[in-house]
Amino acid sequence: MRTIIGRMLLRTIAATLGLLSVSGCGFLAEQESVEGVWASTGIDRVFLEITKHRFTTYDFAGDELENGPDCYRTAVASITTVEGDAYTLSSPTNPSLRYVVTLEIVEGRLTVATDGAVETFVRSERTVASFVPECTAR
Repeated sequence: MRTIIGRMLLRTIAATLGLLSVSGCGFLAEQESVEGVWASTGIDRVFLEITKHRFTTYDFAGDELENGPDCYRTAVASITTVEGDAYTLSSPTNPSLRYVVTLEIVEGRLTVATDGAVETFVRSERTVASFVPECTAR
């Protein structure tokens, strides 16, 4: 059940972020500790990079779940507001398109929740430069 929920969460976030683009605006207020690179703990190999202004997903297509090519699907969104542990992600090209995720660190694990789905991540030693090659559209 957790894997299904995790997949639903990551797919929802990735699908939404796929519609969003990079922006220099936005901020990361009180939860500085969420910044960095995080690795999913399930069979769907997804990495998150969280900065003061951006929320980026790197979804490895060649994992056990997707069994696709050895490349990363990348999606980027701006963090436009932070209210407690709720982060609003937005597209600078379509400001009405917004998505809220809740981020919380408990015992060194990052919990990402939205629409009733929850996934857990751990800090990763990987760098963003290692998420290559990027998948190309077919």
